[in-house]
Amino acid sequence: MNPSEYLAPLEEALRKMGNPERGAQMQAYMRDLYPYYGIQAKPRADLLKEYLQTAGFPENVESVVEECWERDEREWQYIGLELADRAHRKKMLEVPMELFRFMIISKPWWDTVDSVASNAVGREMKKAEDFRPTMEDWLYSGNLWLQRSTLIFQLKYKSDTDIEWLHQSISELKGNKDFFIQKAIGWALRQYARIDAEWVRREVTQQNLDGIARREALKHIGA
Repeated sequence: MNPSEYLAPLEEALRKMGNPERGAQMQAYMRDLYPYYGIQAKPRADLLKEYLQTAGFPENVESVVEECWERDEREWQYIGLELADRAHRKKMLEVPMELFRFMIISKPWWDTVDSVASNAVGREMKKAEDFRPTMEDWLYSGNLWLQRSTLIFQLKYKSDTDIEWLHQSISELKGNKDFFIQKAIGWALRQYARIDAEWVRREVTQQNLDGIARREALKHIGA
Protein backbone atom coordinates (compact mmCIF):
# COMPACT_ATOMS: atom_id res chain seq x y z
CA MET A 1 0.00 0.00 0.00
CA ASN A 2 1.49 3.33 -1.00
CA PRO A 3 1.46 6.31 1.39
CA SER A 4 -1.42 8.03 -0.38
CA GLU A 5 -3.60 4.93 -0.12
CA TYR A 6 -2.67 4.45 3.53
CA LEU A 7 -3.64 8.03 4.38
CA ALA A 8 -6.83 8.21 2.29
CA PRO A 9 -9.31 7.20 5.06
CA LEU A 10 -7.54 9.51 7.50
CA GLU A 11 -7.84 12.37 5.02
CA GLU A 12 -11.58 11.80 4.78
CA ALA A 13 -11.89 11.84 8.57
CA LEU A 14 -9.86 15.04 8.85
CA ARG A 15 -12.03 16.79 6.29
CA LYS A 16 -15.19 15.82 8.17
CA MET A 17 -13.74 16.96 11.47
CA GLY A 18 -12.45 20.25 10.09
CA ASN A 19 -13.73 23.59 11.29
CA PRO A 20 -13.12 26.28 8.62
CA GLU A 21 -13.63 29.18 11.02
CA ARG A 22 -11.14 27.79 13.51
CA GLY A 23 -8.84 26.86 10.65
CA ALA A 24 -8.72 30.48 9.53
CA GLN A 25 -7.87 31.55 13.08
CA MET A 26 -5.10 28.96 13.35
CA GLN A 27 -3.71 30.01 9.99
CA ALA A 28 -3.69 33.67 11.03
CA TYR A 29 -1.89 32.80 14.29
CA MET A 30 0.83 31.10 12.24
CA ARG A 31 1.25 34.21 10.07
CA ASP A 32 -0.73 32.72 7.19
CA LEU A 33 2.13 30.40 6.29
CA TYR A 34 0.01 27.25 6.03
CA PRO A 35 -3.70 26.42 5.77
CA TYR A 36 -5.42 24.44 8.52
CA TYR A 37 -8.37 22.11 8.70
CA GLY A 38 -9.09 23.74 12.05
CA ILE A 39 -8.62 20.67 14.27
CA GLN A 40 -7.14 21.20 17.72
CA ALA A 41 -4.42 19.04 19.23
CA LYS A 42 -6.49 16.72 21.45
CA PRO A 43 -9.13 15.76 18.84
CA ARG A 44 -6.38 15.30 16.27
CA ALA A 45 -4.39 13.03 18.58
CA ASP A 46 -7.49 11.00 19.43
CA LEU A 47 -8.31 10.61 15.74
CA LEU A 48 -4.80 9.42 14.90
CA LYS A 49 -4.81 6.96 17.82
CA GLU A 50 -8.11 5.51 16.64
CA TYR A 51 -6.89 5.36 13.06
CA LEU A 52 -3.71 3.51 13.97
CA GLN A 53 -5.74 0.96 15.89
CA THR A 54 -7.77 0.31 12.75
CA ALA A 55 -5.22 0.71 9.95
CA GLY A 56 -2.14 -0.40 11.85
CA PHE A 57 1.18 1.40 12.03
CA PRO A 58 2.63 1.99 8.54
CA GLU A 59 5.57 -0.23 7.65
CA ASN A 60 6.90 2.36 5.21
CA VAL A 61 6.70 5.08 7.84
CA GLU A 62 9.43 7.30 6.34
CA SER A 63 7.49 7.51 3.08
CA VAL A 64 4.25 8.19 4.93
CA VAL A 65 5.88 11.00 6.91
CA GLU A 66 7.26 12.50 3.70
CA GLU A 67 3.78 12.29 2.18
CA CYS A 68 2.40 14.12 5.21
CA TRP A 69 4.92 16.87 4.55
CA GLU A 70 3.81 17.16 0.93
CA ARG A 71 0.24 17.98 1.92
CA ASP A 72 -1.02 21.50 2.38
CA GLU A 73 -2.88 21.51 5.68
CA ARG A 74 -0.60 21.94 8.68
CA GLU A 75 -2.33 19.16 10.59
CA TRP A 76 -0.65 16.73 8.20
CA GLN A 77 2.77 17.82 9.40
CA TYR A 78 1.64 17.38 13.01
CA ILE A 79 0.50 13.86 12.16
CA GLY A 80 3.85 13.23 10.47
CA LEU A 81 5.60 14.42 13.61
CA GLU A 82 3.69 11.94 15.74
CA LEU A 83 4.31 9.06 13.36
CA ALA A 84 8.03 9.80 13.13
CA ASP A 85 8.33 10.13 16.90
CA ARG A 86 6.55 6.84 17.53
CA ALA A 87 8.62 5.09 14.87
CA HIS A 88 11.83 6.43 16.39
CA ARG A 89 10.87 5.21 19.84
CA LYS A 90 10.13 1.80 18.32
CA LYS A 91 13.50 1.83 16.49
CA MET A 92 11.75 1.49 13.14
CA LEU A 93 13.67 4.21 11.27
CA GLU A 94 16.56 3.06 9.09
CA VAL A 95 18.32 6.43 8.82
CA PRO A 96 16.59 8.60 11.43
CA MET A 97 18.71 11.73 11.11
CA GLU A 98 18.05 11.97 7.38
CA LEU A 99 14.32 11.97 8.04
CA PHE A 100 14.62 14.46 10.90
CA ARG A 101 16.71 16.80 8.76
CA PHE A 102 14.07 16.65 6.04
CA MET A 103 11.36 17.45 8.59
CA ILE A 104 13.30 20.45 9.86
CA ILE A 105 14.19 22.09 6.55
CA SER A 106 10.92 21.33 4.72
CA LYS A 107 7.98 23.67 5.41
CA PRO A 108 9.87 25.00 8.42
CA TRP A 109 8.41 27.00 11.25
CA TRP A 110 8.92 26.89 14.99
CA ASP A 111 5.98 24.55 15.63
CA THR A 112 7.46 21.60 13.76
CA VAL A 113 11.16 22.42 14.05
CA ASP A 114 11.14 22.73 17.83
CA SER A 115 9.24 19.48 18.25
CA VAL A 116 11.63 17.51 16.04
CA ALA A 117 14.77 19.08 17.50
CA SER A 118 13.96 18.80 21.20
CA ASN A 119 12.43 15.34 21.02
CA ALA A 120 13.54 12.98 18.24
CA VAL A 121 16.85 14.69 17.42
CA GLY A 122 17.62 15.04 21.10
CA ARG A 123 17.03 11.33 21.72
CA GLU A 124 19.06 10.27 18.70
CA MET A 125 22.01 12.53 19.53
CA LYS A 126 22.03 11.48 23.17
CA LYS A 127 22.61 7.86 22.24
CA ALA A 128 25.10 8.67 19.47
CA GLU A 129 28.74 7.83 20.12
CA ASP A 130 29.61 11.38 19.05
CA PHE A 131 26.95 13.91 18.11
CA ARG A 132 29.42 16.58 17.03
CA PRO A 133 29.91 15.62 13.36
CA THR A 134 26.18 15.86 12.71
CA MET A 135 25.60 18.93 14.83
CA GLU A 136 28.63 20.74 13.39
CA ASP A 137 27.32 20.03 9.90
CA TRP A 138 24.03 21.64 10.92
CA LEU A 139 25.72 24.49 12.79
CA TYR A 140 27.71 25.57 9.73
CA SER A 141 24.99 24.76 7.20
CA GLY A 142 23.75 28.32 6.90
CA ASN A 143 20.21 27.05 7.38
CA LEU A 144 18.41 29.00 10.11
CA TRP A 145 16.31 26.07 11.30
CA LEU A 146 19.15 23.55 11.42
CA GLN A 147 21.16 26.11 13.37
CA ARG A 148 18.29 26.70 15.79
CA SER A 149 18.14 22.93 16.26
CA THR A 150 21.81 22.80 17.32
CA LEU A 151 20.94 25.14 20.17
CA ILE A 152 17.81 23.38 21.44
CA PHE A 153 18.35 19.65 20.86
CA GLN A 154 19.68 19.37 24.43
CA LEU A 155 16.67 21.02 26.09
CA LYS A 156 15.70 17.82 27.91
CA TYR A 157 19.23 16.71 28.82
CA LYS A 158 19.28 18.43 32.23
CA SER A 159 22.59 17.54 33.96
CA ASP A 160 23.71 15.60 30.87
CA THR A 161 23.88 18.81 28.84
CA ASP A 162 27.19 19.16 27.01
CA ILE A 163 28.06 22.70 28.07
CA GLU A 164 31.11 22.82 25.80
CA TRP A 165 28.82 22.30 22.84
CA LEU A 166 26.32 24.81 24.18
CA HIS A 167 29.12 27.36 24.48
CA GLN A 168 30.42 26.58 20.99
CA SER A 169 27.05 26.84 19.31
CA ILE A 170 26.25 30.11 21.09
CA SER A 171 29.67 31.52 20.14
CA GLU A 172 29.04 30.72 16.49
CA LEU A 173 25.47 31.98 16.35
CA LYS A 174 25.26 34.93 18.73
CA GLY A 175 26.10 37.33 15.89
CA ASN A 176 23.01 36.19 13.99
CA LYS A 177 20.35 38.63 15.13
CA ASP A 178 17.43 36.66 13.70
CA PHE A 179 14.71 36.39 16.33
CA PHE A 180 14.58 32.58 16.17
CA ILE A 181 18.31 32.24 16.79
CA GLN A 182 18.42 34.76 19.62
CA LYS A 183 15.33 33.23 21.22
CA ALA A 184 16.87 29.75 20.99
CA ILE A 185 20.09 30.92 22.64
CA GLY A 186 18.11 32.32 25.54
CA TRP A 187 15.85 29.29 25.74
CA ALA A 188 18.76 26.84 25.88
CA LEU A 189 20.45 28.86 28.61
CA ARG A 190 17.24 29.36 30.58
CA GLN A 191 16.70 25.60 30.56
CA TYR A 192 20.24 24.86 31.73
CA ALA A 193 19.97 27.55 34.42
CA ARG A 194 17.79 25.07 36.30
CA ILE A 195 20.92 22.94 36.67
CA ASP A 196 23.67 25.55 37.02
CA ALA A 197 22.54 29.15 37.30
CA GLU A 198 26.05 30.46 37.96
CA TRP A 199 27.39 28.90 34.76
CA VAL A 200 24.59 30.55 32.81
CA ARG A 201 25.30 33.95 34.35
CA ARG A 202 28.98 33.60 33.43
CA GLU A 203 28.09 32.50 29.92
CA VAL A 204 25.78 35.48 29.38
CA THR A 205 28.55 37.83 30.53
CA GLN A 206 31.37 36.09 28.66
CA GLN A 207 29.40 35.95 25.42
CA ASN A 208 28.23 39.54 25.91
CA LEU A 209 24.66 38.52 25.17
CA ASP A 210 21.99 41.16 24.99
CA GLY A 211 18.39 41.63 23.90
CA ILE A 212 16.07 38.66 23.89
CA ALA A 213 18.88 36.12 24.34
CA ARG A 214 19.94 37.76 27.59
CA ARG A 215 16.39 38.32 28.85
CA GLU A 216 15.38 34.72 28.23
CA ALA A 217 18.58 33.29 29.72
CA LEU A 218 18.23 35.25 32.96
CA LYS A 219 14.44 35.14 33.14
CA HIS A 220 14.21 33.02 36.29
CA ILE A 221 17.60 33.64 37.89
CA GLY A 222 18.27 37.37 37.52
CA ALA A 223 21.56 38.99 36.68
